[in-house]
Amino acid sequence: MEGWREIGLIGAFVVLLGAFLPWVQSGLWFQSGILPGFAVLGIEGVYGIVTLILAITAFGLIAVYSQDLKIRMGIAITGVLGFGIGVWNALNPYKVAEWQTSVVDFGIDTGTGLYLTMIGSLFLIGQIVVSAFVERKQ
Repeated sequence: MEGWREIGLIGAFVVLLGAFLPWVQSGLWFQSGILPGFAVLGIEGVYGIVTLILAITAFGLIAVYSQDLKIRMGIAITGVLGFGIGVWNALNPYKVAEWQTSVVDFGIDTGTGLYLTMIGSLFLIGQIVVSAFVERKQ
């Protein structure tokens, strides 16, 4: 697996980092007046905590990485789940910020943490796919 472990570790770290950064952010009009805005961190919601758990799971699976198909599938599944959660939240930013009941229905943007979650998850998937092709050719 020469070198492919590092790609997975980077991906898991990026997902972990994304959970602590804003998933949605806004500076908009509120019913009570103008506020400078808000940001919802990933760990403030259920999906952010799930991606945090997925990142820790991916770290553990990569640490015991072997040629075992179950370990490889576990890493790929954590990547697919993390990417799916990221895409769903990117398509539904108002669900991420629904605790903010006074938000007017415009002006919410996806945050950096959500993009990092999706990119890191793609790294996890890519690590398994690319390493499988490289090892097959050898």
